[in-house]
Amino acid sequence: MEARLPARLAPLVVGAALVAVHAAVYLPFLPNAQGLWAIDYSLHFPNLLVGLYWRIANGLVPAPWFNPGECGGVPYFADPNVGYYALPQALAFLVGPTAAIRATFVVFAAAGFGFAYLLMRSSFAASRPAAAVVAALFLFNGSYAARMLIGHLTFHGFMLAPALALALLPGPGAKRSAGAFALRAGGGALVLAYMFQSGMVHGVAPLALSVLALALLQALTVGADPRWPALAAGAAVGALALSASKLAAEVAWLSQFPRNLYPLPGVADWRLALALGPLTLLGYAPEKAELLVNTPVVFDRHE
Repeated sequence: MEARLPARLAPLVVGAALVAVHAAVYLPFLPNAQGLWAIDYSLHFPNLLVGLYWRIANGLVPAPWFNPGECGGVPYFADPNVGYYALPQALAFLVGPTAAIRATFVVFAAAGFGFAYLLMRSSFAASRPAAAVVAALFLFNGSYAARMLIGHLTFHGFMLAPALALALLPGPGAKRSAGAFALRAGGGALVLAYMFQSGMVHGVAPLALSVLALALLQALTVGADPRWPALAAGAAVGALALSASKLAAEVAWLSQFPRNLYPLPGVADWRLALALGPLTLLGYAPEKAELLVNTPVVFDRHE
C-alpha cells in the first residue's frame, strides 16, 4: 500500500505545480503592471458591486432585480451577463471584487485540471501519465486565459466542461444502478445550471457539441456507455429546472428587444462559404467587403 501511495499522489503534486505556474503567468494581468483591467471588466465590476451592496442591505434572498449603476438603470438578475449565484459574486461578498476575480481564475483553473484528469482516468481508462498530460493541455488552453484576461468573466464556467463530460460519459466498469444514474444526471445538471446561473448561457451549446465529440471518441476507443443520451437528457431537464428563474427572467427581458433592426450578415455563395469556413478557423478573416452581404456596419477583423 505504501508503494502505491506516491503514484496516486503524483497527479495531485503535478497538478498543484502546474496550476501555480498557470497563476504565475496570468495573474499579473489581473490587473496588469499599471494597475489596469481589460475594458470588458467595466461591465462586471459594477455588477459585482451591485450584488455586494444588495447583500449588505437586504441579505442573500431575494436576488436583486435592478442595477442602478449602469446605463441609467437596467435589469440586474435578468441580465444574461450577471452571475449573482456564482463563485465570483460569493467571493466578492467576502474579499471584494478584485480579489474575487483573481481567486475565481485560480480556482477554476485548478478545477479544469482536476476534472480533465478524472475524465481521462474514468471515462477513457487512460494511464496516470496520459491523463496528466491531457489535464495539463486543458489547463493551458488559450480560450480560458484569453477570455478571463480580456474581461469575459462569465466564461469562467468553461473550465467545468470536463466535469460535464465526466458526469455524462460513464467509463468501463462504471456502476449501472439507478442510484448511479441519478448521481451522474444530477451532477451534469448542477454543472449546466452553474453555467446558466453564472452567465455562460451562450457557451452551453458549443460545450454540448464538445461532449458529443467526446462521446464519439469514447465509442472509438474504450466503447461508449449506451446510457449517455439518457444521462444528457436528464441533466438538461434538471439544469432547466434549477435555472428556471434565471432563464425565464432573461427571456422576458430580451423579448422586449427583438434583434430585427439589422439584417443577418454572412456569405451569399454557399461554395465560397465552404471555402472560407475552414480558413477562418486558421485565423483568416475576409477583408473584402464584397465577400459578405447584409453588412450595414463595418466589421473589425476579430469579428
